[in-house]
Amino acid sequence: MYKKMREGKGKGKGKNTRAKKPFRRKKRRPCLFCEGKTMTHKDLFLLRRFVSDRGKVLPTRSSGCCAKHQRIVTKMIKRARQAGLIPYTVD
Repeated sequence: MYKKMREGKGKGKGKNTRAKKPFRRKKRRPCLFCEGKTMTHKDLFLLRRFVSDRGKVLPTRSSGCCAKHQRIVTKMIKRARQAGLIPYTVD
């Protein structure tokens, strides 16, 4: 009885009859700054890409930066906020 159930015969015949596709991960795009782009806290158009519409710093999974450059981006955003170029919060 148990052997038939494992083979897909018997009670649960209609379930899981399709073959499952193997899981494929998407290739990660290379970091924007690893490719050679430079940044400063004065480049507002570049920094706007890494700030949400609420004024928060986007996480690494959304921004696409590697961990090293994500820390630098965060530092640059904080410098731009301190200089008054980017607001801390958006109302």
